[in-house]
Amino acid sequence: MPAEEFKVGIVVNRKIGNAVKRNRAKRRIKEAMRKQNIPAQLIVKANETVDNLSFKDIVDGIKNSIERIKIDQINNY
Repeated sequence: MPAEEFKVGIVVNRKIGNAVKRNRAKRRIKEAMRKQNIPAQLIVKANETVDNLSFKDIVDGIKNSIERIKIDQINNY
């Protein structure tokens, strides 16, 4: 959702691993989202493979997702 400020909710399932792995995944996703610098409210759900990805892969995946969202919004108007 468009917003005046950046807010992100991150959902991490226990399938990812123990609390240490889940918190690491949340920190990495949160930082990747912050780097995008978009004024929006988003919810991100991490899957089991996030622990095996490099930070660059996470950032690239988020960029691609945001671009798809933008394209969908343009097509819907």
